[in-house]
Amino acid sequence: MRKYQGGYYEQENNRCIEQGPGRELAAIVQYMKHHYEGEGMESPAVLEIFKSTAKDEMKHAENLARGSSILAECLQRNLNQ
Repeated sequence: MRKYQGGYYEQENNRCIEQGPGRELAAIVQYMKHHYEGEGMESPAVLEIFKSTAKDEMKHAENLARGSSILAECLQRNLNQ
């Protein structure tokens, strides 16, 4: 099996892996902030949408972490060959 030599796509993948978790966490904090700051608003349904969206972002962060872990394991195996 030929080892991957890198290039543009490797740089893009690395950038996404490095920046992805931070972006997901920022979205979670933002939506939860809107949820908590919106108390007393006349539209409780909107507050629940913010909370629900934050929970969806938490799932994205978990999937990203899982994928990053799997990718790192695969890359390590490829380097060891």
